[in-house]
Amino acid sequence: CFAHLREHQKALQDRETVIRLRPHDDSAYVLRAGLHKLLRNYEEALRDYTRAIELAPEKASRYEWRGALLQELEKYQEAIDDYTRAIELELPRVNTVAYRGRGLALQDRISEADECVARPEAERSRAARLARSRRVRGRNLPLCAGLAHAGLLLGLLCPVCL
Repeated sequence: CFAHLREHQKALQDRETVIRLRPHDDSAYVLRAGLHKLLRNYEEALRDYTRAIELAPEKASRYEWRGALLQELEKYQEAIDDYTRAIELELPRVNTVAYRGRGLALQDRISEADECVARPEAERSRAARLARSRRVRGRNLPLCAGLAHAGLLLGLLCPVCL
C-alpha cells in the first residue's frame, strides 16, 4: 500500500480509483478521508466522512472519525453531536465517550464532560479511573488518562505520557 510507503499522493489516486469502481463502498470513502486528513485537506476529508455516513449511517465508527476531525477543526458542537450519535449506535466505547467529554470540556461544559468519564461503560477502564484535570492549551480540561492515541489524534499529549 502506498500509504505505508509514505507515498500519499499515489495512495490517494488508488483510493479514487476504488471509489470510481465501487462508489457505494463506505470504507473506500473512510480510507480516502484519512489520507485527505493526513495531507491536511480537511474539507475533502470532511466531505468523505460525511459521504461514508450517508452510505452507512448505522456504523458508529464513521461518526467517531468525523467527530475527531470536527474537533480538530474546532467545530466542537458538531463533534459532540457525532460522538453522541456514535454512542447511541454502538455499545459505548471508552474512546468515544472520552472524545465526547473532551469536546464538551473545550466548550467549557465541564460538568457534562465529567459525566462522560463517570459513565458505567467508562468506569471499567483504567482511563476513566485515572481521569483528572490537566492543563492543555492554556486551559484546565478533564482529559482521560490512558488514551494516548486520542492525544495524538487531537495533537495533544495524554496525561499518561506526562
